[in-house]
Amino acid sequence: MNKLLKTLPEGDLSIGHCNNSTKWFITINQKQHYLKKSEIGLAKKLALKKYVKLKIKALEASLAEIKLHETKTTKAQVALNNLLNDNAYIELLSDYLGKLKSEATVWANADYPKNTKHPESLVHPTVGGLMVRSKSESMIAIALSEQQIPFRYENLITNQIYLGENLIATFETSDCPLDYQSINNKINQFLK
Repeated sequence: MNKLLKTLPEGDLSIGHCNNSTKWFITINQKQHYLKKSEIGLAKKLALKKYVKLKIKALEASLAEIKLHETKTTKAQVALNNLLNDNAYIELLSDYLGKLKSEATVWANADYPKNTKHPESLVHPTVGGLMVRSKSESMIAIALSEQQIPFRYENLITNQIYLGENLIATFETSDCPLDYQSINNKINQFLK
């Protein structure tokens, strides 16, 4: 977006509305000039410039919100990890944590709405006889199982699912394939 912004013309567009007609104005160095209809190309570029500027601001605001949320989450997670690394607390919480583990296992094994498209693509075996679509998904399933984290494969996504809050996404390219260490880092970051 910033690269695109640098390629756009100087000035800012404003639009005046009067009855059923509109007029375009360009402001450069605090001087406003009327744009003729024949200058639609310039008007389009200035409209794009305004859009890009607003989009950048919206993205920056979202990023700031995510960073703030991340900081709060990290502090809370560190405090929780410290508690769970203390055997004295674990001993006192063992009844409750044991119950949670059994509830999580029941949840993972219960029926749930699944993606039923292209079952022929489920060709990679993984833990517990589960068949998945890719080697990366198989590595993820194995890593989750090794760390005793219950999961559901290809559960249909419903409302109230938000990336970074209760949905973790991984991405890979041929230049940067997903590896086992990256998967474990994500698990330790978000699920431990």
